[in-house]
Amino acid sequence: MAIISPNTFDPIRRYVSVRLAQGVPLADADWNEGDDMRRYELRAFLRWFVGDGVPVGNDGFRIAAINSATSFTIVAGGGPQPLQAGRMLVDGLEAFITADIGFSAQALHAGQAGAAALAASWGVPVIAALPAPPVAPATRTLTVYLDVWERLVTLAEDPALVLPGLGTETCSRLRREWAVRVRTGAAPPVNGDPDFIAGHSYAALATITQTSAGIIDAPAVVDRRRRGISLPSQMDFNQVLADTFGGGYAVNGSGVPQLPYPMRDVINAMLRERPAAVGPTTVLNAGPYNTPAAVIDSSGVPWVFWVRVSGPNRFLSFSRRIAGVWTAPADAFQFTGVLSVSSIAAAAQPNGSIRVFYSALSGTNRIFSRLFTGAWGVEEAVDAVDQNTRVSAVTDPAGTIIATWMRDTAGVFTAQTVRYPLVGAPGAVTAAGVMVRPGDHAITIDPTGAPQLVYAQDPNPGPNWSVFTKRFIANAWEANFTDTTLTIPVTTFIDLAAGYTADGSLWVFYSTVSAPGFSTLRARRLVLGVTETRELLPPQQTARFPTLAVDAAGNAGLYIQNGALLQQVSLVQHI
Repeated sequence: MAIISPNTFDPIRRYVSVRLAQGVPLADADWNEGDDMRRYELRAFLRWFVGDGVPVGNDGFRIAAINSATSFTIVAGGGPQPLQAGRMLVDGLEAFITADIGFSAQALHAGQAGAAALAASWGVPVIAALPAPPVAPATRTLTVYLDVWERLVTLAEDPALVLPGLGTETCSRLRREWAVRVRTGAAPPVNGDPDFIAGHSYAALATITQTSAGIIDAPAVVDRRRRGISLPSQMDFNQVLADTFGGGYAVNGSGVPQLPYPMRDVINAMLRERPAAVGPTTVLNAGPYNTPAAVIDSSGVPWVFWVRVSGPNRFLSFSRRIAGVWTAPADAFQFTGVLSVSSIAAAAQPNGSIRVFYSALSGTNRIFSRLFTGAWGVEEAVDAVDQNTRVSAVTDPAGTIIATWMRDTAGVFTAQTVRYPLVGAPGAVTAAGVMVRPGDHAITIDPTGAPQLVYAQDPNPGPNWSVFTKRFIANAWEANFTDTTLTIPVTTFIDLAAGYTADGSLWVFYSTVSAPGFSTLRARRLVLGVTETRELLPPQQTARFPTLAVDAAGNAGLYIQNGALLQQVSLVQHI
């Protein structure tokens, strides 16, 4: 049994080395303090100047769903050789994993035989099993985190700690251990929490959204590791300076800004006058992604829904952008009892829910809805009257969802609307007014917070399509549509999206035939009576069904179906 003198290292004393003097006995306390000084300085550098995370070229400790209610996979994320293990720095300590392992397969997991005895011998708690699923419709946020600590290993545990020539015990060793644990909430334990253990270090690996269904699938897991950590070279720094400020700029070490105006302020000033159109970028390929609908949820995460066709079956599928990465497409639910789905719309509420609307052929062309609160609710019939198409939806500042669609009654086209408050039952379906020769319509929220219906009117006569609007004021729709004087200078108009950006101007986005067999996407805005047109895509495309989602900064994300691609064009007004 190892007998070790008490630890004498104290970083507050600022000792950085042990110096051996002649005639002074070498005590274990001196030896250990010298080693602790070295370890402390290395750990301090990694903790304060590098930080937690996974290094460049490594994918250590990634959490992967396996469609189980009780476990998931902890992915090694390294190479085939031991030194190519998955790695992660946690509070200056490097943990590594050499092979994939299931959460419930860890030796300390409560479901493993001998876990309690092992935990007691190590002086740590067992790994608790995942909590039981919440009762519908509630959801629960779980944080998966890495727990790293060090413990003493002696001859009693490792028989190799013997000097063969002498048959005596060698020095003991410190071994670094890790465990992946799960707790309720959005963060790992901190000092003062009942599950915080002194001497242990923690780092978040992932967040899991647990629903009443229990099964943890890929969309429920959000990666929270800081990835790609490295120390940039001076050459990297010089490249960034030259690309950003030009070759004549250099830092002088003072820390005092040298530009008279911050570049971000200058760029934002320019963007306010003329938003930058960025893209198109491909969100997903290998589609098609039929009739997409975009929304930003209450946490700021963009979602895109679309109709997936598989033989005679129709599914509502989706992807969402988590930490800058679009998730793999997944099915939300299967449309049942319908022959086709002609349009969809989505709107989010402040309580985290999302409501999807769709027009579908079910004997007649009807409007339906489903609510997502962590799990999808049952189908609700919104409007069972025949000849309903082109549904659109938006959420007002009070959290009320307003959906609108077009009803054809013997050639008379009326805009029908319904309101879903944040609390309580939806209101009755009401008519917003007759739309004359409508090509398409959309609903948006104007700068005053009022719902506004926008539709494009077929020119008769005339070469240009007109844009008309009507607002919902004082719990009623205005009596008449207003001509915005904004025109759409095309002959063949196909699809419409509309919305307001940070500068308070109304933008309409539309696809139009650009050549036989091709369609392109354009944008046109009305601000202070001045109009401008933007070509958002090259002409020879197959752009259809633009759908708009505007973030809290007023930047607009426009998503389109372009052949087999789901693409995004952004109008940026603030960075």
